[in-house]
Amino acid sequence: MLDPLANGPVQVSRLPAWTRINGRTAWWVAKGPLDRLPESWRAFHAAVGQARPGVPDGPPGDVFVCRPEDHAADGQRDLLTLLYVPLR
Repeated sequence: MLDPLANGPVQVSRLPAWTRINGRTAWWVAKGPLDRLPESWRAFHAAVGQARPGVPDGPPGDVFVCRPEDHAADGQRDLLTLLYVPLR
């Protein structure tokens, strides 16, 4: 479901119920291994700054779309992590 959005533009909407994140949110799907998560966060914050989707209304966070250990065979190349920040 989120694969086509991986490493694409920032999205602004409500997230699926399975994320347990409520309300309007700026979010981005990062694809790649955990050791690249710091650079994914930098890219996300830069993209949110450029998109200016609204005023943040809470701390940012992340949710694994799949378990990292499920991607041991591919070196976590296909691991998806949802980065988000709640908005007013």
